[in-house]
Amino acid sequence: MRCVLSGASLAALAGVTPAGAQSAGDATDTAPPATQVARIVRVSLDNDLFALRDSALPTDHDYTHGMGAVVQWADAPARVRGWLRDVPGCARAEARGHGCLMASLGAQQAIYTPASNETFRVPGQRPHAGYLGLIASITHVVPHRQRTVRLDVGTTGRPALAAPLQRAMHAVTGSTTELGWSNQLGARPTLAVRFDEQWQADAAPRWVHVRTRGQWGVQAGTLRTGAVVGAAVQVAPNRRRFWTPHDGAEPLPLGPYLLGGVRQELVARDLFVDGHFGDRSVTSRRETSVWQTEVGFGWRFAGGSSEYRHVRRGREYAAQLRPHSYGAFVFTWYRP
Repeated sequence: MRCVLSGASLAALAGVTPAGAQSAGDATDTAPPATQVARIVRVSLDNDLFALRDSALPTDHDYTHGMGAVVQWADAPARVRGWLRDVPGCARAEARGHGCLMASLGAQQAIYTPASNETFRVPGQRPHAGYLGLIASITHVVPHRQRTVRLDVGTTGRPALAAPLQRAMHAVTGSTTELGWSNQLGARPTLAVRFDEQWQADAAPRWVHVRTRGQWGVQAGTLRTGAVVGAAVQVAPNRRRFWTPHDGAEPLPLGPYLLGGVRQELVARDLFVDGHFGDRSVTSRRETSVWQTEVGFGWRFAGGSSEYRHVRRGREYAAQLRPHSYGAFVFTWYRP
């Protein structure tokens, strides 16, 4: 089936209004005129080796490794903005008062392994799987809300390079070699379309700045199909502030901050648990309700930020022994 979306349809989905149709909420006094960020570069590295734990050995299964890099442009391409009723880009702080468009492009890799390290597939366990893909998205920003339409395309199997990467990492760290990569999910293309909406609110009682966020989203495709709701909080000393295009109405303080969040997912399909359509060799039984929590800390400076998150994720399939934890490092650079 072929589906064609017009510029007006995409605009309606993202909640875009024509430039100049709204004049309230400009709030340009919250950011210095010299604050100009044209690109945001974000690099992330996930691994269960980084998870906070006691003296027990680290886990090395389920979502065991991931990495990605995304470039976000403060101004979406002119052609895209033209399709969406000539909405301005977000490079200038005053543009967000009327609504503005950002765009991003990136790549990501993910590795999944079962708890049982065998040369054959163990009934009920998730399969060995690797994923390598591209991400493209358009985000509409107003002072206290962001709406994002995102497209993920990629591949599983040998082209994802999961097996050689994990072997190299295990050789460096002295970890046990994974035996089951000969049975990994086969090489097939994957596709997912995702829509997210996020709200934020800021409060600055005395010396502390508190930002709270609420989010909901839906996703459909061969990669993953489901829905998610969540909430997050970020707390920082109320110091000198710096604005970037994705911050919304209020610039965030520079310096240290703490963060936390919760989310709940309803999962109708998960490629890395269900396997590809028609693959009867995969016997794991998916959980339809998956929770996730995260806590962390970071440091924000005028040129970017560094962040660590400890993520704990609920059971994703019936035979999974317990919730799984991993650590995530996120490094961000703001480019003029």
